[in-house]
Amino acid sequence: PIKGSISKIANEQLLEEGQWPVLTQETDKIISGYTNQDNPITDVPLILFGDHSCTLKYVDFPFFRGADGTQLIKTSEEKGCLNKYLYYYLSSIEIENSGKYERHFKYVKKLRVPLPPMDVQKKIVEECEKIDAQVERNNAVILDAISEISATIDALKGQRQSLKSFMTYGKGRVDY
Repeated sequence: PIKGSISKIANEQLLEEGQWPVLTQETDKIISGYTNQDNPITDVPLILFGDHSCTLKYVDFPFFRGADGTQLIKTSEEKGCLNKYLYYYLSSIEIENSGKYERHFKYVKKLRVPLPPMDVQKKIVEECEKIDAQVERNNAVILDAISEISATIDALKGQRQSLKSFMTYGKGRVDY
């Protein structure tokens, strides 16, 4: 079993600030809120899997989990599998029925995972981390470009006109 509280924090109990982060199966952010309860899960690293959303989060800090269908996965190096290797492997595959609303952990538990030697797993993790870092840098460049475009558009001077005053419609369309 994983060490730490088995308590689950309901969404209505989430705080904007607090001592411990709360992780849920939300897809758009790592931390969903905070709590000041005692005894967080400290048996990290591990993988948080969203049973309905198929969200995967690699967690390497103490936390509480949300009450909305989160499953915790912890591998064992002694049994030949690195947590982060499994995280990247699971991130690279399609979970059965992931497009449907249902509990998906039953499919994850049945997966047959390729287990290369530990040194190969470490190399795979290293390469994946390099790619993640590049994605992060690229996202920062994209956000900067979007901000620059927005600032340029906001600085434009001139008369504003209705789009339909200078737009043509495709064949068969009705002009409103």
